[in-house]
This record gives sequence, C-alpha cells and structure tokens, in this order.
Amino acid sequence: MGAVLCVAIGQSASANTVLPDAIWSTFVLTQTGQNQSNLQTPNSPVANYTQSAADGWGGAGTSTLSTSVTPALSVQSAVTSLGTHPWYGWATAPYLLTRATLDYSIEIVGPSVPNISLNVSGNGAVTTPNSPNAGASVFLGLGLSDNIRFAYTPVVGADVQNNAVLQDGSEFTNYMSGPLSGFSYSHSFLAPVNSIINVHMAVIADDNGGDLLASSYAYLDPFFSVTDDRYSILTSPGILNEMTSAVPEPSTWAMMILGFCGIGLLAYRRREQRA
Repeated sequence: MGAVLCVAIGQSASANTVLPDAIWSTFVLTQTGQNQSNLQTPNSPVANYTQSAADGWGGAGTSTLSTSVTPALSVQSAVTSLGTHPWYGWATAPYLLTRATLDYSIEIVGPSVPNISLNVSGNGAVTTPNSPNAGASVFLGLGLSDNIRFAYTPVVGADVQNNAVLQDGSEFTNYMSGPLSGFSYSHSFLAPVNSIINVHMAVIADDNGGDLLASSYAYLDPFFSVTDDRYSILTSPGILNEMTSAVPEPSTWAMMILGFCGIGLLAYRRREQRA
C-alpha cells in the first residue's frame, strides 16, 4: 500500500488563468487463482467507493476508496471472510489491490520573481495491523530531485514487523513503531510564480490474506503555502487547499478494521454451521 505525491512545473500562466480541472482515477484488482476482475473509473470524483471481491471458494474482501476536496486520498483493502480450498481444505482469502489517483494544478499568484519558496506540509497514514501478508508504502515526490518514502515493512519478527519508515537519502530518517502508523511531513522547494504547477497524488493499498483476516490502509493529504503575504495560491476548480487536522487516532482505524474482521468471522461461522 502506498501513496505518491508528485509536483511538476508546467506552462506559464497569469493571475487570471482558470486552472485545468482535476482528474480522478480509481483501479481495483482482485486475483485468486483463476479469478481476476478489473475496474477503472477515470475523470470523475470518487467518494466512499467500495468494490467487493470473492475467491470462488467462500473467501471475500472489500476495497474502499475515499476522496475529498481538501484534497485527501485514502484507500483500504480488507479480507472480510476466509474460504476453504475445495480440494485441500485449507483456508483461502482473495488478493486485493486498490489504487486512487488525483491530478490537479496550483498556481502561485503575485509579483513576478524568478522563484519563490513553496512550502508543502500535511498528514498521512500507513496501516497494516498484524498482517504480514499486507504491505504499505507512501511516497511523496516534490520537484525534480526530492523524494520521500514512507514504507511499511511486512517482515516477520518483533523488531521489524509493523514498522513504518520515512526515508529521503540522508536528509530525513524517522521510524514510527506500532501496527497503526500516522505521519506528518513538511518540506519546501523553489517554484516559479504565475506558472502552472501540476500535482499528482496516488494512494495504493494491497493485501494477500492467505490464512489471515488481513487489511491495509493508506492516506495522504498535502497543504501548499507561501510565507510572503504578497502571494496567494490558486487551485483547480473544486479543489481546496486547506490545512487538515492530524491523522485520525489509531484507535479509530482499529475499530474499523475490527468491524471488517467481525463481519468476516460471522459469515465464516454461519457457513460452518450450515455445513
């Protein structure tokens, strides 16, 4: 699972320019043995979109996309019930991958100078609770050279399992322990004034349940600002540039995930009783 934010400088613009519309895209992939389905809905906003998955042997899961105009992107994949292999009798669960992308534009408007410092800050989260078969990574790319990576390491072992790491060469190093990890970031780089700056965001969640009721979650919400009050920042229509509060408390996501797992266990027990 992961998230990507890339900023690229585009063509020149004026203070009266109407910035290009935002473009949304979602993609859901489910694959277990012989079953595979794809769904893509480009060029339209998505809010709380859920795609169900099944492995054909009683295993099921959900992939959920959430977006808002702050802008924020979040995705979650969760195995909700386990199936039983028809030949060997072992538990099975579907593989799930969900991706959401958002492309939009911003413009720094004000007195003409070659460049000005553009500040980027925000919040995010990577969540893979007790699920070695679920992966999470968050990427933040700014300009041409800066690249920050938030990654979940799904390696079995008390010292490394359920850790998220922030890396940017030798510039940043930060470890966030625990199965539910939120992060905040702050960065700045030189950007042109009165020119279109293209922003690309993407979040990815994936898990392979195996014999576990696994789940994974990714979230990203950036905020752009300048310190000089002679300048303002425009955004694509329908996109707000606002500072959001911190990432929801880990207990909130824990309750959500427990709810998914509870539904799956209930369905599994009902199948057992019917058998």
